[in-house]
Amino acid sequence: MMRLDLSTGAITRLVTGLNYPKGIAIESGGTSAVVTDCGPAGTNTCTSTSRLLRVNLGTGALSQVASGYNTLDAITIESSGATALVVEQGAGRILRIDLASGAFNIMASGLSNPRQVFVEAGGGTALTAVDNGIMRIDLTTKTATPVVSSLN
Repeated sequence: MMRLDLSTGAITRLVTGLNYPKGIAIESGGTSAVVTDCGPAGTNTCTSTSRLLRVNLGTGALSQVASGYNTLDAITIESSGATALVVEQGAGRILRIDLASGAFNIMASGLSNPRQVFVEAGGGTALTAVDNGIMRIDLTTKTATPVVSSLN
């Protein structure tokens, strides 16, 4: 993981030990971030070893929040700062992961190749990109409905 200084163009290595990182979100306060990756170095597949890590942006230290998922991808931290919505691409799910305990709830499943997730204004719904469309997930009822389909 690298930091790019936009004013100077300087690139600084922040972290080593990540294995194919995919999603990153900066936590409130700006001193740490949560990152999804494929698991410990040397892992050849993300299908059962994908993990969510916390990175101290000052020291580069890594700590595991949760692991054992099927290809974690995008991540967004919810407004409380205590939970994150995470795309589990390989399982076709959106998870809400508690950033303190690593416990999770399934917010949506049966999605076709989800890739991104964004919380909408108000925090009660989220949008996720899926194959050929966009789905809206009600974060209270855990229902997913198409917003746009047939984007081919």
